[in-house]
Amino acid sequence: MKKILINYTNHPSAKWTGDQAAAAFEKWSSVIDIPFPQVEPEWNEADVTACFDLFLSEVQGRLTSLGVAESDAEFLIMGEFRYTFYAVRTLKERGHRVYAHAGKREVEVVDNKSIYTFRFGRFVEYF
Repeated sequence: MKKILINYTNHPSAKWTGDQAAAAFEKWSSVIDIPFPQVEPEWNEADVTACFDLFLSEVQGRLTSLGVAESDAEFLIMGEFRYTFYAVRTLKERGHRVYAHAGKREVEVVDNKSIYTFRFGRFVEYF
């Protein structure tokens, strides 16, 4: 049985390119989108931990409502570095596989503004 992917990024799966969605559904049975939080610069360890605990509670609630065990979830996490590090480390300690999406960013500078276009390459596991 394929696992479920928890997409914990600010890139909803409905807006993924065709190649990224196809790669996801080759590997996972479905995707649950949970937006990555706005992590404030002044947050300390307690703030990060509290925010992550809320996320984990939401994950457990969503999985329970679907009749899915937490052990059947894998995670895609991309976001603010400190929070991402904590989230990835904690989920791996809980026995989960955790992924990032790897690809190429193309940058175009227009009127002194940078416009980034992400080109999906593949899902890669944090190690």
